[in-house]
Amino acid sequence: MPERAGTRTCVIALDVGGTSMKGALLDRTMRPLTTLSGATPRHQGPEATVDAITRLMRDLASEAVCVGVEPVAAGVVVPGIVDEPLQRAVHSVNLGWRDLPLAALLTDATGLAVRIGHDVRAGGMAESRLGAARGFDDALFVAIGTGISAALLVEGRPFRAGGYAGELGHLTVAAGTGQCACGRRGCLETVASARAIAAAYSARSGHEVEGAEEVAALVARADPAACHVWVRAVEALADAFAACAAVLAPEVIVVGGGLSRAGGLLIDPLRVALDRRLSCHRRPELVRAALGAQAGCLGAGLLGWAAADADPAAARPAERVADRVGGSSVILTVTLNAALDVTHFVDEVTPHTSHRVRRTAERAGGKGINVARVLAALGHPVLATGLVAGTTGRILREDLRASGVKDALVPVRGESRRTVTLVSERSGDATVFNPPGPHVDARSWRAFTRRFAELAARADVVVLAGSLPPGPPCDSYAGLVATARDAGAVTVLDTSGAALLSALDAGPDVIKPNAAEIREVTGRSDVAEAAAELQARGARTVVASDGPEGLHAVTREARYRAVPPARLRGNPTGAGDACVAALAAGLAAGSPWPELLRDAVALSAAAVPAPLAGDFRRDLYDQFRTTVSVETPHALDGH
Repeated sequence: MPERAGTRTCVIALDVGGTSMKGALLDRTMRPLTTLSGATPRHQGPEATVDAITRLMRDLASEAVCVGVEPVAAGVVVPGIVDEPLQRAVHSVNLGWRDLPLAALLTDATGLAVRIGHDVRAGGMAESRLGAARGFDDALFVAIGTGISAALLVEGRPFRAGGYAGELGHLTVAAGTGQCACGRRGCLETVASARAIAAAYSARSGHEVEGAEEVAALVARADPAACHVWVRAVEALADAFAACAAVLAPEVIVVGGGLSRAGGLLIDPLRVALDRRLSCHRRPELVRAALGAQAGCLGAGLLGWAAADADPAAARPAERVADRVGGSSVILTVTLNAALDVTHFVDEVTPHTSHRVRRTAERAGGKGINVARVLAALGHPVLATGLVAGTTGRILREDLRASGVKDALVPVRGESRRTVTLVSERSGDATVFNPPGPHVDARSWRAFTRRFAELAARADVVVLAGSLPPGPPCDSYAGLVATARDAGAVTVLDTSGAALLSALDAGPDVIKPNAAEIREVTGRSDVAEAAAELQARGARTVVASDGPEGLHAVTREARYRAVPPARLRGNPTGAGDACVAALAAGLAAGSPWPELLRDAVALSAAAVPAPLAGDFRRDLYDQFRTTVSVETPHALDGH
């Protein structure tokens, strides 16, 4: 359903649970414009529940008028067995209905096109499109709360089996357990659901607890009874997940629901226990859900936009929809070949000899990630995306989270690379070894570009930095630059060789090669003239870094040269990334070029004495901002 000129549209999204309902108005970027909630009157019968759903939908439609949008459709997700092709709620023990034409009833009551779906399948679809399973074709989403249910996605599409698929909680995993609500014994829910964990702890310890969160807190304090119950639940989940891995072979298992709030306390031992059970099987990634309690409502929103014949992932927002922090602009960094950077510090690097390593540092790296670290340290709202793979990719993401850098990295098959840097503590010189990274197949690349389009629509500045991994074509950056530009974002590109040259036709706003890179692609020895050539070939602005000689900048109006106040000893590996961070921050703030370049030189110089890429000396940065020299610009010929 196309939007009428001048009309902003939305969908109504409703997640109906056994005790409460959560509703939202979602725009084309899946941003919630407003939210409402209400009680589910399940004890009053199915008619009362349908009436309550209708009232909440009408309340949300009234809220739409207040925020100036028009609902064009609705998505509603419910528990139980749902026949999506026939749009009927077949059966729900919690809500008490049988063979209910729910979509038709709600359409008649509201006048909107309504599409219904299963709550967990919808949550799994949301995690696939927007959350932790994005970038994977075959995924298993498992919601562990009062009960346990699952959603299987095959090649990105939910597997329904007439609405009966996903009853993982009733898989038999343990003999001798209590009776399940389904009437059988040994079901996974009787051991590993949040309700079962709380009940088992109370029975074992003699102390009542309100829920599994209390048990998790006791596990963290090494309470013996809590640990016994927790291990039993983890082992049962590992048995169930191993069965799924053997039969279904998902690439990723996403753990959601209330129990997932335990985080590493649950995921880490579960990952180990699952690994012990697998041999020749595909070994799935095991990750925590990214969308939390919002997954169901977001899944309902996806159904709503489908009912409106619109794809929210492909939609172009009419206005900037980035999450703002104090009105600041949001910067998106892209690292297509992310790495775990391993840095060894030695007295001196000498060829053909062994070296005694004085200390070693490991951290998430890659040029775009280093840029994000610097921006985060400066207090700028920043989000890091790109590609990661395997165990190394998981370590990389954990390091980013520990560092306070938000990420939307997309997992792919294989193993992320580990770079090795040798740093001489006497001279500060660095020797860097860069492996190629994992091969990215065409399907994974398409999944990433879809996710990138969503993120670019929410950013004001997009930084694309670093080498390409094996697999994507050399003009991949050109496509990403075009996507970001179409979304209205300013683009900064820091790459080299064929990837740089092919991107010029897309017209990046700023490119930032270093002296060696710009000489390689132009054949010119003079850095300023080489910068002018690349600017003439399509880049709006070229900022070329020339080590201790500073920066040469060529814009459409003028040429500049910015010179650092002094030569510094140290590791220059991260200086270029700090420079790009300053450029991105200045562009987001709308700074004039002299001020922007002064900041870029100061920040890159302050990064040289720092031991690791992505770090900088705050005291030197503050000092250099007042002492960097920027030559008076002069107009270019023809301007």
